[in-house]
Amino acid sequence: MSTAANIRVIAESAAAWRHAEATRPALAAATWATTSPYLVECLGAAGREAHCLDDQPQATADAVGYVSLAVSRRLADHLDEARGDWPAPLRPGPAIAPSAYRMFTSLFYKAQLLDRFLAAAPDGARTIAVGEDALTPGRGFELVLHRFDTLFAIIGQRIGLETIAHEAPAPSGALANGDFLRPSFWTRAVTAMNAPLVSPLYRAWRGALRGRPVRLYPGRGGSRVLIHEGNELIEETFPQLLLRGARVRALARFAPRSDEVVEDWDIEPLREKIEAIAREEWERHGLIWGPAAKTAAGVAAERFAAALPHGQYAATQVPEFCARLRAEAGSGRIGIVTNGLNSPAERLLRQGLEGARIPVHMVDHGVGPGLDMLHQASYDAGLGEKARGAILFNDCHRAARAKASGAPVEAAATTGAPRIVRRIGLRALQ
Repeated sequence: MSTAANIRVIAESAAAWRHAEATRPALAAATWATTSPYLVECLGAAGREAHCLDDQPQATADAVGYVSLAVSRRLADHLDEARGDWPAPLRPGPAIAPSAYRMFTSLFYKAQLLDRFLAAAPDGARTIAVGEDALTPGRGFELVLHRFDTLFAIIGQRIGLETIAHEAPAPSGALANGDFLRPSFWTRAVTAMNAPLVSPLYRAWRGALRGRPVRLYPGRGGSRVLIHEGNELIEETFPQLLLRGARVRALARFAPRSDEVVEDWDIEPLREKIEAIAREEWERHGLIWGPAAKTAAGVAAERFAAALPHGQYAATQVPEFCARLRAEAGSGRIGIVTNGLNSPAERLLRQGLEGARIPVHMVDHGVGPGLDMLHQASYDAGLGEKARGAILFNDCHRAARAKASGAPVEAAATTGAPRIVRRIGLRALQ
C-alpha cells in the first residue's frame, strides 16, 4: 500500500490543489507537481513539497514544437491526398493545419512532460492527476483545445493513472470572446488617451452602427471594401478608404454550422496515420515515445474525426458565399481588408475568394512576422498565412509575407507602427 510520502500528485491550478487536499487531507504529505509558477509559489508557502514539471532544457521544449509543426504539415498533405467529399478546388489540409499545430503543441507538450515524469518515478511511487478527464467538446470545424482543459488528467486517466475529479472554476472576469482578464479602468483610460480620433469613430461604426454600409460620396462609383477583423492600422485606414470614394461595410465572420452534420468520420485509419507520423517525428527529434505520447495522438485523432465533417459542410457554403460577394460588386471592384483569416473555416473561405478573384488584403497587428522564431518556424513548415496584398509595419514583415506566400506580395504598403503606439496622448497626465 502507498503512503502519502510516496504519492505524487499532478495539479494544474491552485483550485485543483486545494480541492484535492480538501477531498483527501493525507495528500498534504504528498509531492506535488505542476507547470504553474503561481502554484509552485503557493505550495512552497504552504510548506508542501513542489516539483516543477517543465524543468527541462529549452531545446527539449523546442523539439516538441518542431514535432507539432512537422506532424501538422504531413497530416495536412495526407488529408489533401485522401480528399474525400470536399468540393474542388478547396483543400482541407492548408485550412486546418495551423489549428492542428496549436492542438498538437498543447497535447504533445503535456504528454512529453507526463512521460518524462513517470519515467523518473521511484519504485513504488503512485501518481495521481487532478482535473476533468474529458476534453471540452470542439466547436465545429476547429481543433484548438479549451485553454482550461486539464490535459494531464485527460491523458493520465487513459494510461491508467488515478484521477481526482475537479472541474476548473470559470476565471474571474471571463469574457464572451474567450478572454479572461477584463481590462482595468486605467488600461482603458490610457488607451483612450493615446488613440487617434479615427479609433472611436471606427469603433462606433462597428458597434453602434453594426458595420452598416457607409460612403462619403453617394452616387459616385468606387470600390466596395469589406472590413472583416479590425486592428489599429485598419482603424486608421478606414477614413482614408471613405475619402477615396469607397463603399465600406463590415464582413461578418465566416463560421457556418449545421446541427444536421453527422460526426461519423472513420477514426481508426486516422488514428493509425497520426500515431505513425507522430512517432516517426518524435523519434527523429530525439524525444522518447511513451504511453502518454501515444495517447495524445489518439486524442488528436478523435478531435479530427469530430471536426472534419463540419469542415466538409463549411466547404459546401464557400462557393455560394463568394458568389454573393461577386454579385454585390457587379461590374465594380471589391476587396476584403482584415487582420487575418485564421480559423479553419475562414482559411477555406480564403481559398474560395482566390478562386473567385476577390482580393484579400492582410493588415499586420504586431511586430512578430519576420522577427521571431515562432513565425519563422511556421513559415518554414509552410503554415504561414498567404497574402496577395498587405499593409505592413516594416520591411521584415514584407519579406516574411513573401516567404509565407512563396512569392513576392503583389501589393504591399509599409506604413510603420500605428499612431496609437507612436504617440503619447496627454503626456503630462500619463
